[in-house]
Amino acid sequence: MLPFDIVPRAFVMEKGLSVRRARTAFDLINLALSASVSLIFVGRIIGIGIGTLASALLMGTVMGKVTGWMQARYLVRPHFRALERLV
Repeated sequence: MLPFDIVPRAFVMEKGLSVRRARTAFDLINLALSASVSLIFVGRIIGIGIGTLASALLMGTVMGKVTGWMQARYLVRPHFRALERLV
């Protein structure tokens, strides 16, 4: 699991949100923070285009479908018992 996947997973586990909603919200929050930092320090938005916005809006839907497909087919168990509560 990558560090940027931990926050959406926590929302799914603790708040009962769907993967789609948690991932989309997390991506949009990061997009807004990036735009804000760019405006504050540079005075204009740099590096955020239509592809970035489309990715932020669609990634949650794609991840939700992939996660559902994988959970229906595979049983994932952590190698270390201390990590079981994360899975």
